[in-house]
Order: sequence, then C-alpha cells, then structure tokens
Amino acid sequence: MSQTNSILFRCDGAEDIGLGHIVRCLALAEELKDEYDCRITFAVLRGKPGIEMIKGKGYPVITVINNLDVFNQEEFLQNAIQESSCNVVIMDFREDISLAFLHALRIQGIILVDIDDPQEKRLAADLAFYPPVPQVKKMDWSGFQGQLMAGWEWVILRKEFITIANQQRISNGRLHLLVTMGGSDPAGFTLTVIEALDLLEDDFDTTVVLGAAFSWEKELNSLLLRTKRKFRILRSIENMAGVMAQADLAIASFGMTAYELAYMGVPTLFVCLTDDHAESCQAFVDAGIAMCLKNNNMDNNWVDKIQVLLSQKGILDGNIARNIGFENGAARVASKLIERVENNG
Repeated sequence: MSQTNSILFRCDGAEDIGLGHIVRCLALAEELKDEYDCRITFAVLRGKPGIEMIKGKGYPVITVINNLDVFNQEEFLQNAIQESSCNVVIMDFREDISLAFLHALRIQGIILVDIDDPQEKRLAADLAFYPPVPQVKKMDWSGFQGQLMAGWEWVILRKEFITIANQQRISNGRLHLLVTMGGSDPAGFTLTVIEALDLLEDDFDTTVVLGAAFSWEKELNSLLLRTKRKFRILRSIENMAGVMAQADLAIASFGMTAYELAYMGVPTLFVCLTDDHAESCQAFVDAGIAMCLKNNNMDNNWVDKIQVLLSQKGILDGNIARNIGFENGAARVASKLIERVENNG
C-alpha cells in the first residue's frame, strides 16, 4: 500500500459511552501505520477524554468547534473526509447515518469499513468486522453487498497484549483479584464492587483500575475511608496488559476489556450494563471463560456472584481462549483492508 493512502477513523469516546471504541481504533491505526505506512487521521464528534488519548498517540484529530446542538453527522463526516483526503473510512461509532449518503461515498471511491456495529449503516460497508457475538446472525443483512467477517479471529487487540500474554504469569502465591470497569464507568460499578468485596471474609489482594474518564473520584475516596479491606488503586495506566498478567480473577464491565481479559487468560465476572452487552457476554460464558452479571439482576446478588467467582477459580478455564484462533486480530483486519484497497485500485 502506498504512503499516499489515507485512513480516516470515525469514532467517539466519552464519559457516558466509555473509551473502548477509541482504544480499538488506536490498535488498528498502529497496525496500519507501522505495517502498511498509512497516513492516519481521526474524526471525533464528541468526547474530550477520547480526543486527548488520540493526541497522546500523535495522531491528528478532526473535531467539532461549534455548539454540538447544531452538528450534523453527515456534514461532519463529509468535512472530515475532505480535510483528511482519505480513501478509506473506518466507522466505529454507534449513531446511525444515512445509507444514501454512505452509498454516495462509495460511488466516489471511498472504501467503508464498519466495526462491531448494530446500526443500519453496516449495510453500506465494503467490509464489516464483528466479534463472535450472537447478535450478528440475528441482524437483517438484506441489501448488504460487502464482506462480513465475524469471529474471535477478528477481535482487535493492542499489541501489548499479544506480547505479554505468552510470558510467565506473575504470582506472589496469594489470590489476586482485578477490578476494572472500563475507561469511564458511567454507572459507578467500581463503587458497588468495592462495597461488595468489603463484605467478604476471603483472603485475597485486590487491584482496582480507574479509566481516564472516571468521574466518581469524590465518592470513591469517601468509600475507601470506610472499608476494612485494603484496595490498590491505579489510575489511567499505560500498561494494562502487565496489570492483567498479575491477576488470577477479574470483575469487569463488559466491553473491549472483556476481550483483553479473555486473551490474557483471566477468568472474569462480567458486569453487563445493557441487554446487548449481556447477549454478547454469552459467547464468553459458552466458552467457559467467564460468568455474567446482568444489569436487571444487580440489586441483591453482587456478593453472591463474587463469592461464586472466587470458588470457580479452578473451573473457569482462561486458557480456552488460546485454542479458538483468538490472536493477532488487528493484523488480520488490517491485511483484509489492504487487500480490499488494492483490489479497488
């Protein structure tokens, strides 16, 4: 692929939606830049934490300057395409957009790539990539003329996970529990889990990771003054793979972190904020590498579920993930994209 080829990533990352879309796109951007010498630009409609994360990696970001109340999805994307002079648009955002507008882009020669998208705009994509979630088969794909790729092998992970996963797991002989609720934790699950853990008598160490957009600092600090159990708190860490490598078990919100934990071989209790997340989590449950706590069941069974997780350490098999082709997804997606671009030329 020539250096003149330009890739535009359209994604968002904010307190209410988390940073998983940003993290996933950055991992794919790194693969395209390093292996195929692509020119990378991001277009972010909302989310200061996401913008800061992208800029921290050195990529240019196109965003909205005017009042968000007057923005238009199509106008924003059209302007970003013109400003970046891109020939590929990678869409990893959940808002829908006109199919007629997207088909017009394809007529202009723009290649459209869609990632893990339940919205109708997936029907206009040249390439659509999904993890092995049951929703994909239930979607109506009428009119779709692109290529659909769904499975563990298409899950996009950061290179740090692939590098560290094969190293010897670090252990001090004590059970080590990791708590991580994503980049923002909009529902404050971190606080609920800490309260539940503090009720347990079991002997284990706990590390709590707070994302870059975590907004419950005041409540957390107040809670930690009252707990009898000690919690190790980490904020906005760079080497998440290294932290996961020290964990025997985890409690996490479902999202991109779920695939990272699965790849690292950490049996996990996933907390699902939405019914869609709960349905997606079923793939992990079916594989025997996770348990699921659904949003509509959270009032009384946090402690019970965590107690079951602790007792399941020898039953949940984190190594299953290594036997289902779950590796180098970013490289596979990038290679498929390059193949499509070359065929288009």
